[in-house]
Amino acid sequence: MNKQFMDTNFNRAFMMNAAGRMDNGMRLVRMINPNAAAKSYEDTEFHQAIIVNADSIGYTFDTNDDRPERIVKVFFAGVSTYLSLRKVSKDDEATALVISDVSGNFKFAAIVEYHSNTENPDEPGNWSYTMTFYEDDITELEKVKKVNKLLIGDEAFKSVMSRAAYDVGGFVFEHENFMYDACLLIIDTIIQVLDHEAVEGQVVDVEMPGYFTASVSVENGEKVFSITPDGAMKTLIKSDVDLED
Repeated sequence: MNKQFMDTNFNRAFMMNAAGRMDNGMRLVRMINPNAAAKSYEDTEFHQAIIVNADSIGYTFDTNDDRPERIVKVFFAGVSTYLSLRKVSKDDEATALVISDVSGNFKFAAIVEYHSNTENPDEPGNWSYTMTFYEDDITELEKVKKVNKLLIGDEAFKSVMSRAAYDVGGFVFEHENFMYDACLLIIDTIIQVLDHEAVEGQVVDVEMPGYFTASVSVENGEKVFSITPDGAMKTLIKSDVDLED
């Protein structure tokens, strides 16, 4: 019997209070601008764009199909859960899941760092969880600490994503190629939508509550893209919440 989202620990992670969330003061994080033009993914071309992009690589969805949305949720939940299991409690190390295309070009990274409690050394520290579309962010981080890089080809990642698909999405990946293609499809579509939504002189946020907020600004005529994991995803990192009891 298929487990529904409400029956999993992912749902309980959503219900944790703000005191259980991570510190977000890391340099890679662009704090959400309260004056930004925020849009729900439903108010953008996101749904249609992911259907069109999926069709271009051989995967067909109907316009009214909700699976594209579920696949997006599975991606962010799976990435966050995987990193929660592989994070390192050391100030001088970070853990990063790096996603590249088939040619090895950097596409996306999700990064977890631990920060000791310097004021009360006997107390536990906290975690920062960030995401980026820019390889330079990883390069800069490597200048100050060791970065343990993980890849989506790892068997452990595939296992976590398969469980996320079942628990969060209510489906199974028919083959590994689709899992990999889906990850790239989501990243490329988010950037495509941000590019379309960009407005000179504004920061535009596109959000899927509980999962992510992606942003675009235009600085000196150049579009700058950023992405921030939402509260429940950060809670997964901090609390070691797994997909199942």
